[in-house]
Amino acid sequence: MSFPRKRGDRFNLEVCSPFGEERIIVNASDLLLSLRNMKTVADGLYTYRGKEISLGKSVRKSISIPEGGTTEFCESVWKIEKVS
Repeated sequence: MSFPRKRGDRFNLEVCSPFGEERIIVNASDLLLSLRNMKTVADGLYTYRGKEISLGKSVRKSISIPEGGTTEFCESVWKIEKVS
């Protein structure tokens, strides 16, 4: 099952077997995040090739904050149950 693309989206969401629980983890910052251990899925959308426990640390590892500066960082986790 495919869901229609909304204006501004750079990806399509397609639900297919195997069914069950999926976890989507989104990390965002106003500075560049590390793409280490990442595989490009679509423009601006990546999948992590390491273990989930090390994802947050790996993504934040190379954020270069200017001396005396600050940055915003957010992590959100969505659990989605895929059913037929």
